[in-house]
Amino acid sequence: MNEKDAMVECLKLLAEHEKAVSQLYLLYAEQFSDYQKFWSDLAEDKQKHAGWITSLNGGIYAGDITFKSDRFNLDNISSAIVYIHVQIDLTHRTEVSLMQAFATAVGIEETSLEKGFFEIFDGDAPQLQRILIEVRLSVADHCQKIRAQYEQIRTST
Repeated sequence: MNEKDAMVECLKLLAEHEKAVSQLYLLYAEQFSDYQKFWSDLAEDKQKHAGWITSLNGGIYAGDITFKSDRFNLDNISSAIVYIHVQIDLTHRTEVSLMQAFATAVGIEETSLEKGFFEIFDGDAPQLQRILIEVRLSVADHCQKIRAQYEQIRTST
């Protein structure tokens, strides 16, 4: 696989990751009616991220986007997607507690930040910079919101 094809595959996996997280959050919205808006809003953001990420494909072939070679690891992204699908399946099959849902969501968001999923590309193109900054900030914001809600629930019970 040449580098451009690998980058396209990586973008595809990143978009798939965001769509899978969105799907999980929508399940949480269905399961926890008191937090339906909270989870639905996060799910909608994840769908936006997937769209933004997909929009970067053209920049790869134009040469505006390159890999940060020290950050590239498809296995980390693939493993995260598998984990999310396991959580989706678990949520379909069993009753997941609200605290478990929040703990899972924090773990997913933190992993994407810690593993640098959105820091694997480089380039000076303004579109690339804007999208990657927006996604990173949004994921960090999700992490903070989920953690704050989790703590509020944990301390009130």
